[in-house]
Amino acid sequence: MSKAVEKFNGLNGMVATREELQQISIMAENEEQFHVKKRVDNVLNDVDCDEWEIEIKENAFEVVPKSILNGIDFDSLNEIENNGLNKAVSPNEIYDTITKMIIEGLEKPLDNWDKTWNDDQDGYLFAYNYETKKPYRSINQIILNPHLFDNTQPTLKNPYFLTFKQIEANKGKLKKGSKGKMVTYYSFKYSCIVEELGLDFVTYDLQKFIDFVVKNNVIERLKLNLSVQEFANQNSVAFIKYYNVFNGADIEGIDFDLDNFKLAGKMVKIVNHHEKIPTCEAIIEAYPNPKPEFVFKGNQPAYFPKLDKIEMTPLEQFKFVQAYYTVFFHEIIHSTGHSKRLNRENDTRKRDGSFEDKKAYRFEELVAEIGAMLLCSHAGILHYTVRNSLTYIKGYRDALIKMMKEDNKFIFKASTLSQKAVDYLLENVDFSNIEPVSKVQKKTKKPVQKPNKETKKVVKPSEEPVSKVQKKTKTKPMRYAINDLVKWEGEMVKISKVVKIGNDVKFELNLGKNKTIWTDENTLDSEAKKPIKAQKKEIQKPIEQPVKVDSKGQTSLFGVKKVTPKSAPKKHAKISKIALAGNDQESEFYTVAGEVGKFLQQVERKPVESVVITMDGQQGAGKTTTLYKFMNSFAITGNKCLFLSLEEHPASSLAKDKVSKYLSIEAQENIDTVGEVENIVELYDFIKDYEIIFIDSWQKLQRMVGAIRLDEDLRKKFNGKVFVVIFQQTTTGRTKGGAEVVFDGDIIIKMVKESSFSENYAYFDKNRYTLIAIEDIRYNIASGTTYNPNAKEEPKTPATELQPVEEVEFSFVIK
Repeated sequence: MSKAVEKFNGLNGMVATREELQQISIMAENEEQFHVKKRVDNVLNDVDCDEWEIEIKENAFEVVPKSILNGIDFDSLNEIENNGLNKAVSPNEIYDTITKMIIEGLEKPLDNWDKTWNDDQDGYLFAYNYETKKPYRSINQIILNPHLFDNTQPTLKNPYFLTFKQIEANKGKLKKGSKGKMVTYYSFKYSCIVEELGLDFVTYDLQKFIDFVVKNNVIERLKLNLSVQEFANQNSVAFIKYYNVFNGADIEGIDFDLDNFKLAGKMVKIVNHHEKIPTCEAIIEAYPNPKPEFVFKGNQPAYFPKLDKIEMTPLEQFKFVQAYYTVFFHEIIHSTGHSKRLNRENDTRKRDGSFEDKKAYRFEELVAEIGAMLLCSHAGILHYTVRNSLTYIKGYRDALIKMMKEDNKFIFKASTLSQKAVDYLLENVDFSNIEPVSKVQKKTKKPVQKPNKETKKVVKPSEEPVSKVQKKTKTKPMRYAINDLVKWEGEMVKISKVVKIGNDVKFELNLGKNKTIWTDENTLDSEAKKPIKAQKKEIQKPIEQPVKVDSKGQTSLFGVKKVTPKSAPKKHAKISKIALAGNDQESEFYTVAGEVGKFLQQVERKPVESVVITMDGQQGAGKTTTLYKFMNSFAITGNKCLFLSLEEHPASSLAKDKVSKYLSIEAQENIDTVGEVENIVELYDFIKDYEIIFIDSWQKLQRMVGAIRLDEDLRKKFNGKVFVVIFQQTTTGRTKGGAEVVFDGDIIIKMVKESSFSENYAYFDKNRYTLIAIEDIRYNIASGTTYNPNAKEEPKTPATELQPVEEVEFSFVIK
């Protein structure tokens, strides 16, 4: 029960002070029990009294907070039906029952978490009220579709649900042994009780209430500056109740006409996991303005609130297309919380984008996850991430269960915000006009319309993949098809897709390393880009040139003689033209937050080899402090980080204190740590799953794993990673292990110890990526600020001329 309601009812027969009543009033407001607050405030308005002997004529009751109503279905039944169907249970009992049901599903063992989806599976992913044909709201979708949070449960074979009375009214019959499911509804109770006017009227019907208020001139007699609707809102309370409903698959005698089902939620059959799904694309395309920026790159999907940008891993990098859209929808739901849109700042995060605590962060993650689940269900694809993420299973799920046990409204609050986000995104989407993939594929069995003989133009061009259309049409076949090898920029590449859009034909070329490019057919017709088969024929054909044999038997350009040219010397596979080297992919850089981002400026995600950042300085210069601050700035933007805490074991109080002092809640979600490494094989096993690896220190690592070389065994061993390594100095200022080891780094940072720690700073001895002269940039270790020591301003003031990389406070990342 609500604590405010409980404390209020407990006042009966007691003497209450003004302070005690004020506390109950505040508590009632926080819990949205405004009817309690109103009763308490009426007493507090007696300014001439500080103590009251309380007599409660009618106990207060818990009402449903209006903030969670958006996630629950509204009961539009009339008053008589309402009273007849309403179950006599408290809201708290309903919260407990539903929360327990979801927890039980989440606590099941997950031996099959990495299953491969059955792409031919039939079924429905959205539950509907059979009478109204309206989909149930978020919390009811979770209840009626247990497979959404429990992959051991089957999908729905029938999307419709009916109450027992509805089954009887439609002359249906419930199969023996069928079990109903509880779905929650809410309705409003409207009260007009004014003793001074002799009015005492209560109803569940809004129209009846409005009629009564108008008939009795209530607003005018009370001299209120309110509309009738506003008066009704102020004098209403929400009640939650539940009905038992039964699925259509358990009912006989009713024709559900599923062959003509036109609503959202029917499962889409996946034909090609690298082809986009029309229903999903329709949701993305219909994103209301203003839209966030969509950038398709990298391998760490994230939403950056400060930039209002979503970075999404390209589709071709996902094994399952369902996973791609689940992750994309997750980030899209995050973006709806921006102040430009639904402004979830008061619900999940502060105005600066950070979180109050870990619970707030996880709450927003749950909002995004439920929202993604609902969008997937609308689109007809299985929700993928929650039940198929090893990281989720090991960590987030247990934390979620703990929070749900502590707060039985937790799932209701999150699902309400999720539903609000989904409603916002789907406002302009009409699923009935979207042709699902399964239907598009079936159409390939029909012949494509033939060209009109008079105009010799295709009357209705196909929008299906050309490679499939060609087998079924008599139109002029394309010279190139999927898997053909063609020459592009001097390299042989494979055609991965051929698509006809209207009268245009587009070719996707696979450039390797998950890079592709789209081009037109005419670019493949040029001399430099013919298919390899055609080029072989030309090479084998002798070239005719006019030649003349001189007196010495040498040839000149007057006679005619057939000459076979010598083939050009074959280049080594590793050798390429300098202008073409690396042209198969764009340069990518890691996003680093705050002042550390300003200091480092650019940290490349190298396609070949990795970046090494070294730190060294005297004892007490602040190397470990700087490392933690760097770690926070990398992790807060969603980069997956590993910290080899070899100087201080992660379980030590010293390490724990630094974590709480220097690492934000958001950053901690993206940082894993280890305190010891047995050998280099184990080291490589640790490193492979992370993007940024922090090592404190190099000397301790060498003692643990033996002989190891920074350049050969780390920088050149891995691609696309960043190693941030601390080196110790001797008392004479020399680097332990030899200065040449440090100089293997791409970015070499030196720490300077001054007389006061507040004056300690870091500077670059080398930075291959600097945008600023290295003598014009420093980093104050204590304050964590970047400044120009040569500027006129005080050294602690950040330099105004610095041009930082895009600054990001934090990101939301799929675990």
